[in-house]
Amino acid sequence: MTMKSTFRCLRALCCNAFLIVALPSHGVETHLQVRTGIAVAPVYQGAKTYSPAPIIGVEAGMHQQDWGALTASETGLTWQLPIDKPFGVALVAGYDVGRDEEIRTWGGRDKTLKGMGDLNGSIEAGTQFSYDVEPYRFYVKALRALKKRKYGGEELSYTTHGNLGAEVTFPLPGHVTTVLSLISTWGDKNMMNAYFGVTRQQAQNTSFRQYQPKAGFKDVMMQAALNYELSPSVSLQSGCGVNYLVGEAAKSPLTEKKLAGIAFFSGSYTF
Repeated sequence: MTMKSTFRCLRALCCNAFLIVALPSHGVETHLQVRTGIAVAPVYQGAKTYSPAPIIGVEAGMHQQDWGALTASETGLTWQLPIDKPFGVALVAGYDVGRDEEIRTWGGRDKTLKGMGDLNGSIEAGTQFSYDVEPYRFYVKALRALKKRKYGGEELSYTTHGNLGAEVTFPLPGHVTTVLSLISTWGDKNMMNAYFGVTRQQAQNTSFRQYQPKAGFKDVMMQAALNYELSPSVSLQSGCGVNYLVGEAAKSPLTEKKLAGIAFFSGSYTF
């Protein structure tokens, strides 16, 4: 996540957390967690250059038996409907932060995409279906932008993307929990062109050739994360993962490396 993306997420977080706090609390279980840390990842998906970025997050949640669970964080809002396990249905909202042509990093600015223009962000909304049988969890999530965007002199329309995911969670000795996850992301032609396409105008302004990817799966990500509970309120998290671009995304002229690694370390406090 870039520095600008972090500030955009924080702005969305403040709005989401306010919604949770403002809701009536009678008969409702609530929680609040703050966390901070650092992550290292490519400056954009497909880039060969890495940069550290801060992790700053707050998660506020409430649960009521008849209404389900509502969670707000820097990644968006999730309303888990009151459906009996092992099945789950949730309404989700998030924010696609977009991408700048000059990406701000802790080391300055990465200008690999100079001439591509800035891709504006957009609020997204969608649905998630899940199947939970401990220690396993499987889910399908789809999100669609709520506004049309223009990029590279062309209309993107409403971008849509989805995730297929599987997770396994198991405890280790010493108050340690491990989560292993496998996620694949699909994008429609608008989403693929937003992040991996090059329009005629962009090709004229850069050294990239014109490229119009089709809809399809764009990546596969494997990740391992550890949570160490120091106390009921204080925890430490660390993790690493690999992301591999596939299909039309891997063939994009913007893609410098198909295989990328990520790593993070953070601490959290739960009230």
